[in-house]
Amino acid sequence: MIQKLISLVTALAFLGCSTVNTQLAGTAISAGVNAGLRFGIKDARQRATVANYLYVSAGALRSIVGTPTPDALTIQINAFIPASIKNDYPELITMVVPIVVSLYQTALAKYGNDAPKIYAVLNSIATNIEIGAASYRTTGQLAFNLEGRQYAFLR
Repeated sequence: MIQKLISLVTALAFLGCSTVNTQLAGTAISAGVNAGLRFGIKDARQRATVANYLYVSAGALRSIVGTPTPDALTIQINAFIPASIKNDYPELITMVVPIVVSLYQTALAKYGNDAPKIYAVLNSIATNIEIGAASYRTTGQLAFNLEGRQYAFLR
């Protein structure tokens, strides 16, 4: 089920980016993340935990600089999430990586090495992942430190 949702979201987001309709791409991302959480994760506690980590990981996308290759971007995304969390909640990688990398590849094809435009795309992706995860986040604090950077979620 979750793979079908990811495929649909990626296709809709790709359509939005390829036709320069960032609103369509953003809507597809946020709706897809929300649907993935709702229908892909049955346990409410696990859904809330994954939503919290999605929210934090989305914000970490804003720390990417320059125009890395799609493979380098995948490595950076995977590095944002501690190994123990990836092992406990593999849905994070399943939900984030295909969408982000697919849209990033479209942006690279469109903008080349124009880092400010690429950053704007990554920022938009991050914002829409946060929107999609927002309704399932829990009250409290979630934080982790990665390579000297502190990522925190407070509500």
